[in-house]
Amino acid sequence: MKVYFSATITDDEQYKSSYKKILNILKQGKHDIYEYGSDQLDTSKILSQSDDEILKIYRELDKFLKQADVYIADISLPSVAIGYEISQAIVLRKPVLALINEKSSFQPLATIKGNKSRYLELEKYNVNTLPKILKDFMKKSKKKLDSKFILIVSPEIDSYLTWSSQENRMHKAQIVRDAIEKVMSKDTEYKKFLETA
Repeated sequence: MKVYFSATITDDEQYKSSYKKILNILKQGKHDIYEYGSDQLDTSKILSQSDDEILKIYRELDKFLKQADVYIADISLPSVAIGYEISQAIVLRKPVLALINEKSSFQPLATIKGNKSRYLELEKYNVNTLPKILKDFMKKSKKKLDSKFILIVSPEIDSYLTWSSQENRMHKAQIVRDAIEKVMSKDTEYKKFLETA
């Protein structure tokens, strides 16, 4: 799977070593990794970047997030940027794993800790628990990944979807997905099937 890993840029060797451990475990699992962290940016130069450099970094990070199957972030240190990426990943319906080193004193905000999205998991870790946490997350994520198929609709349905997408500021696919999920939640026969499957 394609994994976008993100972490707060820091000069603290304790956290850098944790980031490397996470990346090594993911690479051992034969996953493709997108990352942009302390190895790519010099913390002493962050404030002096030009607008063009900032735009280039943003575009690259946005591309990583859109191409990835899952998003994993170490939130042991606070970061507005990572909070934004977590939010974007959830909107894009990508499974998200927010990791906190158990030695960290950081308490995640309610927007993460209180978020009940089925796409977000929050886990405290140490060196010993990290491999199992990552393996379990990747296994569960495979079941959550969206699949694509072509849907041919009548002109009337297309007209409705076009109107509804403009009215509700949603993609047509999201409107169809929401309608199907609503039907699924009420389908008692399907629920019985799931219990026996």
